[in-house]
Amino acid sequence: RLLSWAQEPDNCNVCHGGTVAQKNVAAEFANAAKFSRHPVDALQWTHDPLENAASMPGHVTCADCHNPHASTNKPAVPPAVPGALQGVRGVGAGGVPVAEAAFEYQVCNKCHGPREPTSPGIVRAEPTRIVSTKIDPSNRSFHPIASIGRNTTIRGLRTPYTASSMIACTDCHNNDEWNATTGLAPRGPHASRFAPILSRNYLTADRTPESPANYDLCYSCHDRGTLLAEGRFPHRKHVVELQAPCAACHDAHGSRQNAHLVNFMVRDANGAQVVRATPSGRLEYASTGVGRGTCYLTCHGETHNPISYP
Repeated sequence: RLLSWAQEPDNCNVCHGGTVAQKNVAAEFANAAKFSRHPVDALQWTHDPLENAASMPGHVTCADCHNPHASTNKPAVPPAVPGALQGVRGVGAGGVPVAEAAFEYQVCNKCHGPREPTSPGIVRAEPTRIVSTKIDPSNRSFHPIASIGRNTTIRGLRTPYTASSMIACTDCHNNDEWNATTGLAPRGPHASRFAPILSRNYLTADRTPESPANYDLCYSCHDRGTLLAEGRFPHRKHVVELQAPCAACHDAHGSRQNAHLVNFMVRDANGAQVVRATPSGRLEYASTGVGRGTCYLTCHGETHNPISYP
């Protein structure tokens, strides 16, 4: 393709390696502390501009997300595609290819939309890990990436977020050193100290002590004081007293079956059992009103058959 360098990323690093471009993107991938990263150097010359996302070999390279002929530094309001991702092919709702992505999530869907991932991860009651399926606006609940969220009564959001806010994939999956004020580090999900390429810490293992640091990602949008207030939600008992992680109950991208992103974690990313069915085989959640719900499950040795909250 008339490219100058034998290693595919080096064609970008000529400028984005700390010389010409303002941001040193190459340093993100070279930083050993940022163990969670898009592996752009793992497979060379696999990407093809006309590839079919549903059947292409698994890979990621700079050109999967960036069109060097069309990209700009223009910001965008979610869900619109930002200038850095301008002119890139995408995948829309239902896995339908899009010649040019209009929304940021359509670019992410090229890899995180067509099929189940093969890497180890959390196992949930409703087991799909396809992100495009989880954020589908037809679901019972979802983070507002492809559409405004369903829960108009949501409480405890930090300013400026409201029930009508929308967010981008890169609001959560981003460089852990990026700062909107200084703008010194490059923005985007190139690499991070927090897996899976998260802007802030978000621990998901069972028996995680609650702290602002351990759930920093959640508390960047959800007010910690409101969530942990006695009597308002079941969070204090579970997250603080029993050290159940947020991820034990909530599937961050979305839930096809339940309100409030509820999709119980059966096993954590390390394979440890977290939530299981009751002795009679029930593993269910039912929303019974604003801030209220009923659970059938067994967790931390206690059977909920059912238990209602608050």
